[in-house]
Amino acid sequence: MRLTWDDVDFDNNTIKIDKASQYLSNKGIFEKDPKNKTSKRGIEIPEFVMSIL
Repeated sequence: MRLTWDDVDFDNNTIKIDKASQYLSNKGIFEKDPKNKTSKRGIEIPEFVMSIL
């Protein structure tokens, strides 16, 4: 999965996870929806990490 700036919420110190990466030998690496609904989530990030971003 590749994170983009749209996935980063600086106001709430979270990163949104809503896509997954997959590799198939005939297709290469591509993005897709996660396997299930609970895979889509927000992860809390410490303030000092967010300040680095």
